[in-house]
Amino acid sequence: MLWVKQLRRAPYSYDWIDNLGRPSPSTPIPIELQVGERIMYIFTVSSLGPTHVEAYMSHPLATAAFGKVRIRYDVRGHGKVSSLHYTMWIPAATIVGKLRRYLLAWADLVMARKQLFTLTRYAEQTPHRRR
Repeated sequence: MLWVKQLRRAPYSYDWIDNLGRPSPSTPIPIELQVGERIMYIFTVSSLGPTHVEAYMSHPLATAAFGKVRIRYDVRGHGKVSSLHYTMWIPAATIVGKLRRYLLAWADLVMARKQLFTLTRYAEQTPHRRR
């Protein structure tokens, strides 16, 4: 969970898109994430647990463009053998909503894939005692 909590600091996907060109930090700092805090600039944490973080899109412009998107990160496993799972919910009540969901799902596939690989790489490089 150490690296999932780092999402409060940066998005960890394509920095030139999501982080205005600034590199995401490659060294973790201990973060006590709280419900109501922002992560990745456009999401607000709605639920926390020892192995999960759930958030909803809260930035007004992002919500207007993409709808009421929710995401969840789950860390499964223990010790040195664990995996990071990502789920995204995109509402689609209307025809426009269905088209938006389809397009956003494909775009997020690229962005989320990069983010998950980056977080996994950093977690693997971090000594076990710090995780």
